[in-house]
Amino acid sequence: MSDFGATPTSNATLNGTTTDIPTSGAYVPGTAGQVLTAPEGIAVNTDAAGKKSTAQRFGLLDGDDVTQGAKADAAVTGDNPGTNAAKLRGLSKIFTAVSDLVNNLLHTNLKQVGGTTTDTNSGNKSAGTLRVVIATDQPTLANAQPVSGTVAVSNFPGTQAVSETNSAAIKTDLDTMVPGVQGWIAATGTGTANADDAITFAQQVRKVVLYNASANPVPIEFDQVAAATSFPLLPGSALVMDNILCTAVHVFPSVTLPINTTAGLYVKGWK
Repeated sequence: MSDFGATPTSNATLNGTTTDIPTSGAYVPGTAGQVLTAPEGIAVNTDAAGKKSTAQRFGLLDGDDVTQGAKADAAVTGDNPGTNAAKLRGLSKIFTAVSDLVNNLLHTNLKQVGGTTTDTNSGNKSAGTLRVVIATDQPTLANAQPVSGTVAVSNFPGTQAVSETNSAAIKTDLDTMVPGVQGWIAATGTGTANADDAITFAQQVRKVVLYNASANPVPIEFDQVAAATSFPLLPGSALVMDNILCTAVHVFPSVTLPINTTAGLYVKGWK
């Protein structure tokens, strides 16, 4: 038997006559003359008897499978019914919406922190505040951490905690701190009422100790003009300022204020 030709027929000689024998065929819609086409097999298998066979290839037209769907199915997102094709298109749509395809990045928009809407603008912290950790390459903090910038003392709260709780002991110690002795730098000046008064050190100092032995709050500033609204050192309070560069302590007392004496303001400093 010879091979089949352009049409799904083969021929064989029967009783001396060549006869066309049809092979299996299938009609492809739109084929001119309604000519049949031989189906395509896959791999040829040979059984134990030496007989050859093959599985026949089958396919579905676009849209024939209602589960797989069609290429033109509209995108479906979320927990909604749809074909596989529609779901895949929906997934691609989501990825496209959150992607920077030029730089291969994902867009992010942090709307909640632990289920709470994120805080915006300024204000107090809340459950919606995103915490930020500033890392250092010195995990044990064995080395000094550099800090730049300045802080105005007038921006501090009105009440400052003092590590020494015994104000009487502070006053006794300050009474013995005589300018020029034990490395202390002399500070001189007057405390005129309702005016900016500069209590000036003999030279620039790095540490300042203040103790208010008077009965009234004393507004103070460091190396800048003081006003009635400046940071108040309350009666009986002490303030230690360390690692600063200071030339003068400015005060704005409401009444005449003695300096470095009983019932006044003690101002001491050292390098």
